[in-house]
Amino acid sequence: MAYLTIGFPKKYRLPEEDGPASILKLDQDEKYLLGVCGRNVVVWNGGRSRVVLGSVSVCDDDVLVGADWSFVRGQIVCVSRQGEVYIVKYSEVAGTSRLSISDRGVDHQNPLHIASKDETARLKLRVERVASGFPDDNGTAVDFVTSLTVCPAGLLIGTSRGIFSCLSLNGDVIWRIKIPDFLQLSETVRKLGLLQRVASSDVATGEILHQDENQSFGGVLKLEFNNKLEICGVVLGNGLAFLLSFPDGAATPPELSQTRWLECVDVTSLALESRRMFVTVGLRNGDVNHMHIGYTPGDSCTLLKTVSLESWQADPDQTGPVSGLRWSRDGTALAIAWEKCGLAVWSISGCRILWISKEAQTQYSPRPTFKGDNAKRMWTPFSQEGKSIALEWGPRGFFLWSSILTGRMKLSHCISEMALYRSGVLCNADQSESTRSSLIGYDKVMILSYPDENGRESSDFQQLLIPLSYLRTTWPPEFISVNNERSLVAVAASKGVAVCNIATRRWRIFGDLTPGSHNKCCALAWIGKTLLIFNELIEANGETKYELNILSREANASPRAQPHVAIPAKPILVDVREDGYLLVVCENSLLYLYRLEIDSRTTQVTLHAKMILPTRESNSSKDSSKIPGGGISVARIFPPVDMPELDGDSEITGPSKLMMVRSTGTLIFVDMSSMMSVPLLRNVEQFWYSNNYTSKSVHFDSSKTRPVFWALGDDGVKVCFASEFKELLQEHAQHPRSRSAEGFVEKWFEPDPEAYPIGVSLRSGMMIGISQKVEPDVVGGAGVVVPFCSIDVRGQPFFHRVLSHLLRTSDDKDALKFAYQCLDLPQFVDSLEWLLFEAVSDDMENGNGRGGGTYEKREFRSRVLRLLHYFGEYEDIVIRCARKMESKKWPLLFAEVGEPAALLEMCYMSKQFRSAACLLIVLQEMWGLLSSLHHIARLLDRVIEEGCYDLASDLRHFLDNAEIAASNSPAPRRAGSYDYIVSASPMNRAHPSITASVIRKARLLLAADNFRSLSSLCLYLDFPLSLFLSKERGPMVSDFKLVGIQMHVSFIWDEPTGELVFGAINAASSSGDFDVLADLKSKSERQEDIVRTSIGSDVGVNFAMHMERARSSPGACRRIRNRAKQVTTAELQYLMNSALLAGEAADDIAALCAVLLLNLAVAEKVMKRNSAVKDGILDFLQSSGSRPYGTLATYLNPPEAEEAPEARGS
Repeated sequence: MAYLTIGFPKKYRLPEEDGPASILKLDQDEKYLLGVCGRNVVVWNGGRSRVVLGSVSVCDDDVLVGADWSFVRGQIVCVSRQGEVYIVKYSEVAGTSRLSISDRGVDHQNPLHIASKDETARLKLRVERVASGFPDDNGTAVDFVTSLTVCPAGLLIGTSRGIFSCLSLNGDVIWRIKIPDFLQLSETVRKLGLLQRVASSDVATGEILHQDENQSFGGVLKLEFNNKLEICGVVLGNGLAFLLSFPDGAATPPELSQTRWLECVDVTSLALESRRMFVTVGLRNGDVNHMHIGYTPGDSCTLLKTVSLESWQADPDQTGPVSGLRWSRDGTALAIAWEKCGLAVWSISGCRILWISKEAQTQYSPRPTFKGDNAKRMWTPFSQEGKSIALEWGPRGFFLWSSILTGRMKLSHCISEMALYRSGVLCNADQSESTRSSLIGYDKVMILSYPDENGRESSDFQQLLIPLSYLRTTWPPEFISVNNERSLVAVAASKGVAVCNIATRRWRIFGDLTPGSHNKCCALAWIGKTLLIFNELIEANGETKYELNILSREANASPRAQPHVAIPAKPILVDVREDGYLLVVCENSLLYLYRLEIDSRTTQVTLHAKMILPTRESNSSKDSSKIPGGGISVARIFPPVDMPELDGDSEITGPSKLMMVRSTGTLIFVDMSSMMSVPLLRNVEQFWYSNNYTSKSVHFDSSKTRPVFWALGDDGVKVCFASEFKELLQEHAQHPRSRSAEGFVEKWFEPDPEAYPIGVSLRSGMMIGISQKVEPDVVGGAGVVVPFCSIDVRGQPFFHRVLSHLLRTSDDKDALKFAYQCLDLPQFVDSLEWLLFEAVSDDMENGNGRGGGTYEKREFRSRVLRLLHYFGEYEDIVIRCARKMESKKWPLLFAEVGEPAALLEMCYMSKQFRSAACLLIVLQEMWGLLSSLHHIARLLDRVIEEGCYDLASDLRHFLDNAEIAASNSPAPRRAGSYDYIVSASPMNRAHPSITASVIRKARLLLAADNFRSLSSLCLYLDFPLSLFLSKERGPMVSDFKLVGIQMHVSFIWDEPTGELVFGAINAASSSGDFDVLADLKSKSERQEDIVRTSIGSDVGVNFAMHMERARSSPGACRRIRNRAKQVTTAELQYLMNSALLAGEAADDIAALCAVLLLNLAVAEKVMKRNSAVKDGILDFLQSSGSRPYGTLATYLNPPEAEEAPEARGS
């Protein structure tokens, strides 16, 4: 399951004289955190805040190498390096403990502001020495203790010389064995893989276990005892590991026949997980192996999966060996620490859901990437992280603690704490799809908002702080439930229930929160807006009862409690179907199915069915958790309410089927009416339904286009449709011994090592996943680079998978109809491209279970291409798909779609020039450079004609990079009036045919008075605009009034204000006789470079279209408007300068640009030397109807002074 963090990790400093915390252990009640620092034992509060409750120095002249919470409450077992065993007894005393020192440069939160009095109560620690040191065997060799673990019989101790002992809490030795003598059989040596480490198989066992270069090479390195499995894992110093069985709690010595062997070498760490019966070993090369313990002692454990950082390009020398492994208490996530640097959390299915100390930042393309396209990753170390020497999970998985040893003096010894947010269905009774899309933390819940069907709103989490008044006396929160409409959320802790309206963010608290209350919530669920609360009640006589409370909420009324309903046993899992059926799975494998009838006044609850589930748990067992691998982790009513066709005859009588996931990861189907159990998949981490009851998706509204269930496992995400599910049940009825359903499920997605799936959005056609995003950030004032964590929501489209299913199982009409329904889905074209890619390259090899012969593959490819022909993006899809394929697969693709030259002609006809440009790369690879020159020149001529200047620039650079110079195969030179341009532009001398197209297009734009497109053409293609204008005949502006208005529109240029006009007049009056033309000629050689540098690729961009798209965001509109002003000012300046350099032939263009830019010095200079231009400019200004332009016309054409009296008389 998912565990993610937000914000900065906290750092708690430790006293330098005590040393780093070598051990971190949480007690059985998840109340205290034990830390061992040198010779001292420190007990911290394990709740919401980190408070030192007590500390004591255990030994004076030695250091502690092991400590753990004893099975006897109130005691801590410690052992020193020299073998002295101590018992630290603790008890609560009055008073308030001191707050631990937190690094304020990392976190500014005061932990005490939510701490209650109970959490800060002090502990009195008292040390008792119970045993002396261990004597060595011969009195000469030095032996020291290396590891300790507790067991029901007392404690297990391992030494550097391979002595393995069990001691009682009184200090008596119960039994003692020597590992080399215990492992004396040659068969044992073979199973352990010892002979792989030596050159000859004749080497004695003792020589293998004891190496001269390292005294501890054959000693006991680490021990871990799991009480539920009754197994102790042993890691030796030579890198070998094995499991010892202790069915009596280690009261008797282990037997060799009961030993389970791990065929691994270079083992450095080990961890046991009881629910799935995993043994996990960390290796010296940084990898981690998951093995299944199995049920047969004396055999080797089966390797299931290897977790490696190799896919993130991590070097073992960079991370070092695995130094620590720790499974979460629920067994769904594994924390891994490496010796040099690095801390990660992995899910069971192999998703790296959290990674601290170094971050793999993946850069994704907006288009889908395919198999073989490796994303580029960049490693960025964080300076404050170092060697993690201890790991521990916090209560309910809300924290992850690690003891870090760094080289920095300020935090050389510290404990790092990350606040985690876990999936809503993790350790939760409600497994609905809406609860699945939520996260719960130690102080808040996060609800995921799915995107709409148009993909306009991105998925994101909405954070809701749990009321502090509720958490103060009831922490930690345990259960969460979200209704199907995602409008209400309920959270329950040890007492009471808190309900929040997500829209208003208002919380209401129900229940008795007083400390003496014996009412405890054990499950939550919603049906509509009615909350179902399952409570545990302890009577005065000590008897425990369970009941269902119903809290209804009408549309315009306050919540109202209704009468209680007794539940026979403690609820473990609940599931509610929208038609009123309630499934309750209780402890001891008891199942009850209720019928709820809800009206405006009351809710009637009737028992519909009951049974005992087929699990390995015993009804008589008082502690079902002691049975490893037993139990059920998920139970859902089958089928979903929107797929009644799968219910058959029970549609009238009520549901009689359900889907379950065992704790071992097996997905099974159970029919209660016939008592039939069908195993479906193995190693399943979670599964969910395609619930369309509340989303009302118009795209996936049929059982043909919507899978019945989704299952996430070790090998990816698999789905099953209704038709295949019916076939599966029929197959199992005919062959009851069939144990596999692989032929009836389809594998849709490979395991994603970064994004963890949490559900699907049928409205947008996306599978939603979450991943941990870590970015380096600098703490203000401290100058320290620290990791800042956030949650990234990702979407994976599955529309192409549904199309592939329809093309394989239905006719083309169903697939075409479904595709037309999904035209408005985001990434529609990308999904079609993905469909074609898989049809050509992978075909049926993606594990869909329906592999066929060559004919079936050809038939499927033909059906895919027939479908794509109905859409106008056909050519673009084929070409983009070819670009992502290996060149060896191109013949197969083009054998189906036709010759590339014919595809290029289709691109010309449909004006898909960018697709044609992409196809040129394929042509160059297939036919060679010389054969593709004609197509390149032809395409370049067309894109210039159509006005795609940015694409024309890329094509021209493509030719330049290909180095087709005149010495190889020069393009034909066109003689005539274009030679002056060819000789003037060095960039165009090699391609005079390109220049001819540019001149032809430039003359068309000049004749149409489209001056902005003309400047864009010249800037993109390095065309000398000033030289072109000087060779053309004037005048170039046909109508000043009309062209002036057109320039205002094309350049998105606003009329000036009076303030701007008066400022320009004052600037022109004070400029004097500045020679504008002389200054321009000195800068003419680099004016194009200056313009390109200032506006980049925004030349000729239609900013009006961008503003229309962003009109809902005032900030985005403001940024676009500012950028448009910057770009169009640079373009007008470039056009004016080029016209001035062209001479009198382009005076009309220069004058118009000068007036728009309010460059009155240039306007006056041009109008003085060209009276026709002056008349046209004045006509444009006076006819505009704008007062500022009228003022400007008056300044440019002042009224003549009255004649002198002498002149009138004469």
